[in-house]
Amino acid sequence: MTRNQVIVPILLNLFIMLLSLLFLILAITGLSSESASAPILVCALTIIVAAFAIVEDYRKKNKPATDEGEEEAAEETGESQKPMWFILALTLIYYLLIIYVGFFVSTVLFLLVIPYVYKFRNWKLIIISTISMLVIYWGGFSWLMNVRFPSGFLL
Repeated sequence: MTRNQVIVPILLNLFIMLLSLLFLILAITGLSSESASAPILVCALTIIVAAFAIVEDYRKKNKPATDEGEEEAAEETGESQKPMWFILALTLIYYLLIIYVGFFVSTVLFLLVIPYVYKFRNWKLIIISTISMLVIYWGGFSWLMNVRFPSGFLL
């Protein structure tokens, strides 16, 4: 594994962790206790997951390759992964779509495109997981917490 294949994920996870910490502080200091519970939970979970990802990436960096087969498998995996900037661009497009076409339409599109980008072609599982995520979002936020989702300008 090359140095960049390890350093870039560590830096990205560190950035996510610091950004989540900033939002956690803003939620604690700037929101009422009723409004802050969901953002605090999400930020805390994001910080924990990012910390685990940093530790795992650091372990990969320091793990010696035992044979040529593992080195070849690691190179193949690195080549088959999409660049980080491509995924970030897709996420930015997703956020922009939320503004224009609404949360549910853009989420369906995003949840259908991401597996396709990673060459996952089990459409039955993709559709089941997409519907499940929409039900979880609707049930958790709209029904339980009375949060309105963005409807978009175009729809």
